Formats: sequence, C-alpha cells, structure tokens
Amino acid sequence: MAHPMYEPDDGQGRQLLSTAMAVTAIVAIVTVVIGPWRGGSTMSDAEGTGSSEVVAPPPAGEPGRAHVAVSPSSVPVGAEVALILVNPTGEDRSTGVAGTLQRWDGSHWSDHRRLTTGIGPDAPAGRLFPLDEDVIVPMVAFTAPPGGFAAPVWTRLEGVDAGWYRVVLGGASGIVQVGGEAARTLPRPATGIVFGGGGVLPAGQEGRLAFDTRRRDPRSGDFDPDRDVGEYTTRARVERYEGDRWVMVPSDTVLTIDSDVTADPGGAAWQLHLPVLEAGVYRVSREASVAARIEGLFWVLPLR
Repeated sequence: MAHPMYEPDDGQGRQLLSTAMAVTAIVAIVTVVIGPWRGGSTMSDAEGTGSSEVVAPPPAGEPGRAHVAVSPSSVPVGAEVALILVNPTGEDRSTGVAGTLQRWDGSHWSDHRRLTTGIGPDAPAGRLFPLDEDVIVPMVAFTAPPGGFAAPVWTRLEGVDAGWYRVVLGGASGIVQVGGEAARTLPRPATGIVFGGGGVLPAGQEGRLAFDTRRRDPRSGDFDPDRDVGEYTTRARVERYEGDRWVMVPSDTVLTIDSDVTADPGGAAWQLHLPVLEAGVYRVSREASVAARIEGLFWVLPLR
C-alpha cells in the first residue's frame, strides 16, 4: 500500500499526491534477540525520584536533526504513546522496533528500560522490559524520507513511576512526561474496520491524504471492502484531539473525494483535502452501509 504524503502547491493551483508518511520497509520476516544491557544502573522505580521533585529536562535533540515525536507528550502511567520519527534532514533515517527508555534524574539521563514498539500504525503497542532481559523482536525497519515522517508506531509506558523519560530509537530521541499534571490518554480507533494510510502531514501547509480500509485486528478474518464496508453514507468528519474531547474541524474546509486515486497506484479508496491545521492529532470518521462507523488517526507535526 502506498502511504499518502503531502506535496505543496506548485504555484498553478495544483496539488500532487505522493507519500507524507514514509513507506514502512519490512527488512526481513525474521526475529532477532537483543541481549541484556551491559552498563549503567538497573535501579528499580522505587529508587527513583518523582517528577514533582526534579527540574524538567532540556529538549531532546537539536533543531534540524532527526528526532522522535511522542504523542501525547504527557501521559498517565500505563498509557500508550505514538512514536513518530521526524526527519528534517536531507537523507533517509530509519529505526527498528527496539529501543531504550531513559529516565531523567534532574541533571542527567540514565538507561531505565528496554523498549519495543508495534510493527505498524494499526498494530498492538510494544512494551517495556528490564534492562537485563533478553528481548526477541521482529527485524522490521521504519524509514522517514528526507523532509518527511516515518509511520507512527505505539508502545505502552507501563510499570514505571511518574517522571520525565526519553525514548531513544535508531539514534533519534523524544521526551515524554509520565504522571504529570497535563497527562492525557490518546484514544486509538475502536471500530472493527479502520482507515489506514493517514499518517503525518507537515504543520503550516494545506494537505491531501489518501485512505484505505482494513480490519483493526487482521487476525479476525479475511477482508473484502465490498462485503465488509459497503457504500459510504456520509462525508468525512475530521476532529482535533483537545486533551479530553474531540473538536470538529469546520466541515466546509474539508473536501472528501470518493474515487479510486489514479495518482496512487496502491489503490487508496478515497481522498481527504485539508486546510492548514494546527499541530496535533486528528481523527477522521465516516459512516458506511455495512461497517457503520469507521475511524482512523492522522497527525500534523512541525518538520524542524
């Protein structure tokens, strides 16, 4: 499946459809064992210091370098977060599904847990492991093209105390606060059929996305769009997540096009044309004659 990506207006009132979310490259259908960590502290959370007692850490990374956007950036203990590799550089950047969760003690970072992610935007979240535990992971790579984004993947921050943490994936990193006053949980689509392909758009620009449909859990059986989705009965509804509720984007600023996308050889089912949107996470939903409600997520992020 080709993932959508925004290309700016060419000055003649035309927009082209290409990839905004990097293609997820599956390197091999094998697994590898990540051996135990060999240095630093393996302290338990009971020995750590709560976030209320430490100064917030400096931002992760430097402007102009690849980094990980963590969404939401402040969550309750045990919540899932989306991890998105942001690549403002001129070369491809890639990550795998294994990384490290570091903890901030008020003056420096130390390795705290091993971390895995899901294997794709709709896949179940990864999880945390002790530093001294062997972890078997699939050999999968997510690539962010120059000036673009990798596919969102998820992990669950369970079994850690409140505090500031840094996610390190493929040499890039991003910061998340666990248990802070601004903590919120991002609801993932709960419908049986979901929209795939939304991905990420750069903030500050109009954009165009292409969507297809798929089962949220591919293990639940084969999928036939005609049989399992039917005909769309409404145009797309787009909402921005405001922390405790979804706020609708004015419908007269959103254009839904129901047709096969000839510019997208992956066969996306329909397109969504969007105005300039604030940075954040958005939900798109539609009603269909068979599937009833279908939902999907996409992000708008600064590319810097």
